[in-house]
Amino acid sequence: MKKTSVVREAVFDTAHAAKRIRDEKMENAAAIASKEAAEHFGLKILDEDIHDKERGENIQRYLLLARSAIPLRSDQIRDVPNSRLTDT
Repeated sequence: MKKTSVVREAVFDTAHAAKRIRDEKMENAAAIASKEAAEHFGLKILDEDIHDKERGENIQRYLLLARSAIPLRSDQIRDVPNSRLTDT
């Protein structure tokens, strides 16, 4: 993802990212989430089994992806340990 022009945003969890995309009708955004979350929220699955196989470890990051920054209301920001909101 470092070589792409997407904006990464830390979110509470994968299902929250999928729900937000559906609720806010974000047509130019994607979430890395479970197949179940995609099916539950009626989202199209773009790819499956995406992870860093070369590292040999599983690091979970919950992201909402968009081509430009998505403004957040103060009630949408949660204090999630070991994470931060970013626009890069």
